[in-house]
Amino acid sequence: MKICLPETQKWLTNVISVSLQKNGYVFEIACYMNKVRAFRSGVEKDISQVLQTDTIFLDMVLGKVHNTATLLETFQTSDKATISEYILKNGRVQITEQERQTEQSRLMKEIVSIVHQRTFCPKTGLPFPAQLIEEAAQQQLHFQPNAFPVSEQAASLIKQLQGIVDIQMRPIQLQIEIANEYIDALISKIGKEMLTHTKEDGAIYCTAYSDSVGQIKEELKLLGCKFDLQVQKTFKIK
Repeated sequence: MKICLPETQKWLTNVISVSLQKNGYVFEIACYMNKVRAFRSGVEKDISQVLQTDTIFLDMVLGKVHNTATLLETFQTSDKATISEYILKNGRVQITEQERQTEQSRLMKEIVSIVHQRTFCPKTGLPFPAQLIEEAAQQQLHFQPNAFPVSEQAASLIKQLQGIVDIQMRPIQLQIEIANEYIDALISKIGKEMLTHTKEDGAIYCTAYSDSVGQIKEELKLLGCKFDLQVQKTFKIK
């Protein structure tokens, strides 16, 4: 496994330790903080992009490393990539309180940005202000980012916000390519999810809110036919 260290990056700086206790030993690996969450959520699949070094530490701060015999005894392999992946998936992230707060703040801003892009205020027809979204999320809902993908967290936050402020999803336009014999059956299944729709040969063009896409996909799978679902555009609210 080849680890590529950026030229401006110093060894064992700007990283966090992911620690695992197993068979009476402590195993630590040095990871980039922003990549750990991405790897665990499945967004990042290349472990070499997560690790700053493939060294398996006994104590990362002191620079103590495990020998091959200990690795073989504990993991039945000495392959560092395999061991690192196991630690990354099952270990505990070691971060300072300041690092945790910085990461939480970054995630909150990312989630708020997604909510801002997906919603609008019905009274003004304008995008819902990001500052108001963040204030309502933190002060009224006491919303805290978690380990789930930010897109899922944004969808959850939108639903919670709809209970306390006047906020609506922006509609999107979908193109669903599907065999003609399934079109009417699909429309009967997803009619409640669509705002408008038109039928053409081998396709349905419809508008819906973005949080309905998951349900539409599920109904398409239940039909047991081949399909292609594409988002055409998000409508601007005037």
